[in-house]
Amino acid sequence: MPISHIMASGLTGMRAAGDLVARMEFSENMRINEAKDYVARKLGVEAIDLGDEYVMREIREELDIGVLTSVRIQDEY
Repeated sequence: MPISHIMASGLTGMRAAGDLVARMEFSENMRINEAKDYVARKLGVEAIDLGDEYVMREIREELDIGVLTSVRIQDEY
């Protein structure tokens, strides 16, 4: 398995922020904690929130940076 997939899936990939963190790791040569802190700062959340699918779903929808499912949260109920 490619290392980028392993790293991204560790933070649940695109369902949370794994893809964003992995991108910073590889494009900017950052270590994982440094990349998490950087992405969290840019998104205005705590680093612990990067792995939370619910928090990240709202942020991804707000910023229009992609989600895995086609139904918006408010449309589900």
